Amino acid sequence: MMNKLYKKDPVWFAVACIIVYVGGFSTADSISAAIGMPKLITCLFGLFMSYVLYSFVKNNNLSDYYGLRKIKGTPKQYLYFIPLAVFSTVNLWHGLTFNLSFRDTVFYIISMCFVGFLEELI
Repeated sequence: MMNKLYKKDPVWFAVACIIVYVGGFSTADSISAAIGMPKLITCLFGLFMSYVLYSFVKNNNLSDYYGLRKIKGTPKQYLYFIPLAVFSTVNLWHGLTFNLSFRDTVFYIISMCFVGFLEELI
């Protein structure tokens, strides 16, 4: 079914993925909060959706199209990423404050990694 929708219209495929992504993460967050373990179910949903979409991309030979391939070239060619790395650490410059338990912090970090991966893939 995913393949048919993708071949028919990739934009509507992306819209369908966004609907599943937003609805799924919202529902998973609610369930996680209800069981008293923030982001646990969200992490599991993120893992599942990432696996499904990554498998779809891999099985349909779309890896190069979506930029999911090994990095090619010399390290010198990637020096322009240094400013991006510096910029991404701005929030850490004044130190870290943990308002949650270690377990909850790990679940938040994992769920945000899945969010980033899925948003870029979609």
